[in-house]
Order: sequence, then C-alpha cells, then structure tokens
Amino acid sequence: MRTKLALLLTAILVALPSAATAVTPVRVLDSRGASELSGTLHGDRFGWTANSAQRPKTFRGYVSEAGGLAHKIKIAGDLFVGDVILDGPRAGQVVVTANDLRGGDIRFADLLTQEEVAAPDGINTRRRETGGTVSGDYLAFTRYYGNTRRDVLLYQFSTDTLTTIAEGWFFVTQVNGDYVSYTRCTNRTCDVWRYRISTGTTNRMPRAARGRANYYPAVGADGTVYYVQGDYDDCGRNTKILRWNAGDVSQALKVQDGTELGTLNVGNDGLEDVLLFGEINCRNGDWGIYRIPLG
Repeated sequence: MRTKLALLLTAILVALPSAATAVTPVRVLDSRGASELSGTLHGDRFGWTANSAQRPKTFRGYVSEAGGLAHKIKIAGDLFVGDVILDGPRAGQVVVTANDLRGGDIRFADLLTQEEVAAPDGINTRRRETGGTVSGDYLAFTRYYGNTRRDVLLYQFSTDTLTTIAEGWFFVTQVNGDYVSYTRCTNRTCDVWRYRISTGTTNRMPRAARGRANYYPAVGADGTVYYVQGDYDDCGRNTKILRWNAGDVSQALKVQDGTELGTLNVGNDGLEDVLLFGEINCRNGDWGIYRIPLG
C-alpha cells in the first residue's frame, strides 16, 4: 500500500447505486487545485483541514458556524482537525494534531477565539502523539514508540486516567460515545477494529479479501462502524464504504474507479447523523469533503 498511502493524505465523486439503496453524496468542500479533508460536523459547527497554495504545502485547521465565515485555528505547524467539541469537559473547543519539526502533539483551540487552550498534563510527551479525537468525557489518540510501535490511548478527562487500548501498530480514527474505532496495516493488508469503553471488548471487522484492505474507519454513537474497503496497492480501484452493525456488513457507498476515499467521521447536523468523508482524485491527489445521511 506504499503508493496508495502516499495519495491518501479528492475530484468529483460519482455514487453508484448499491444493491439496496442509491446514495448521492453532498459536496461540502471541494476546491479546484486544493485539498480539504478531515471534516467534522456537530450541530452548527464545522471543522476541517485544508492545504495552502504555497510550496511546500502547509495544512491548516479551520472552523466555522453554519453559513458563517471560516476562521483559521491559531496554532503553529501543520494542523489536522480531529473533532469539534460541543459537550463534556472540553465543550466549546476543537481538538487538532499539530505536526512540526518535533513530531506531533495533541492541541486544543477555543471555538470562539481560535486561540490555543492547554491540553491536559501527560497527553503530550517527547514521543509523537497524533490523531486526537474527542467525545464527551473521552480523548483518544495515537502515541508513537519509535518506528516499530504505535499504540491507541484513551484519556478520561473527569478522572485524569490514561489507558492503552491497543498495542502494536495501530492508528485511532474516532471516539464516539462508548466506542473507539482504529485501524492497523501490515505489508499485505489493513484491518479495522472497534473498542467498547464500558466493557473493554474489541471487535475486528471481517477481513478483506486477498489484495484488498479495510481502512479509515469511523464509528457512530450506537456502535455502527463505517470503513473504506479498497485495493491494497492501487488507488481508486473498486473503492467503497462498508457498514458494520452487530456483525452484519452492508455497502453504504460505492464510487467510480479513479476515486479514493478517506478520513471518515460520523457527525450530526442537528437534525440527523451524517457521515463525512474525504474523496481523493487519484490522478492529482486532491481531496474534497462530502457527506451522506445515516438515517
């Protein structure tokens, strides 16, 4: 997946009907010649990542209210937006990963001022921390241990406790209510996992067929997992979003060859749950943000 992972970092998406239901994605952001990714939507608050036109390209984080202007998050470094937070101890903030020459850190910014707010002690270390995602009382993130290990950690704000929930070579993607989604790649494939906080139990999604891979998962508050299944080596070959619920797998979306998918996130626009995702133009590597309803 070496070539593909380089591209997975979007073009007009064409949805093809599944055997059950045809879903038409709604364009959220897709600028010509630029990239927008990591969309997160909660109520009337929207957060995302976009690159700059300068060379080398710099990724910045942005937040906005529905119909309002975009505000740049005032934190240095390449920023990748995790979640807009509307409840719990960090309500009124947005969590981001800030990558710089030192590696990566988990940062927070105020939604109103876009200024940095201190992260809890013990979250950021001399190691690299990435993939910050918050739901209510919980923060999940990935901590790197050199080039041989990266673990998924879960922090509870109210108790100031930090728990390792996956050890080895994992990368977290979303915490939502009682659930955490994360993925693991080898030199042959990628697998998707779900962790339930209240019980400490894990579920691995059914493995992809030979030459295929499962990646970029997101999880709903009800425990439903959404993830991309695509070709392990080639960008945009028979790429789709699958839905896993209580052991049953169904297709949520299928896209045209030449289009890849990534950075899934389950959000809510105040009326219904939605799945936001990035779609990638395999020819030029540009990303755009789209959404489908999950009702």
